[in-house]
Amino acid sequence: MKMKNIPFGQLAMEFVSVVFAVILALGLNSYKQALDAESEAIVLKNSIIKECQENLIKVDSMLIKNQDYANYLDSLVSLDPDDVHGVKFIYEIELLTDAAWVIAQNNAAINKLDQDFLISSAEIYQTQVFFTEFSRSFFQNLGIMATQQDETPPYSTAISLYFNISVINNGANDLKQSYQELITKYAAEE
Repeated sequence: MKMKNIPFGQLAMEFVSVVFAVILALGLNSYKQALDAESEAIVLKNSIIKECQENLIKVDSMLIKNQDYANYLDSLVSLDPDDVHGVKFIYEIELLTDAAWVIAQNNAAINKLDQDFLISSAEIYQTQVFFTEFSRSFFQNLGIMATQQDETPPYSTAISLYFNISVINNGANDLKQSYQELITKYAAEE
């Protein structure tokens, strides 16, 4: 190609056209990526809300199923220590999930979510971690309590169970309230 035969104006026009096309392509690509991130953020938010709804059902069910046991322990600890001759254990716990939150944290689209929603979600999952870890450690120690049942006075076992179950139930009630607040505030936006 000979440069002598191409007028400078035409060469400049072709250069500007190529630069414009590249800038336009980059802009369109950036716009498409922003739309994809927005769409992905909505999916993340809906997944977190759905997971909270499922966990709310589990927590509510757990609290209802275990109300009689909490009342039983309450009645034992109100007795004179010599009047407690044995303690039964019949508590059910549900496994709560956090997959949606874990996925959201590892996704760049999380930056597109509303900050209030993120803070509320983080607080819920932090409470859920406390609840899960406390419950796990309690149930691990329950085996020790069972093996030492003959060495420990029944009233002491009742007090220990009462304390631990109260913490678990209080954590479950806090989670229930937090789930309900998040769902009420953000599920309507779907």
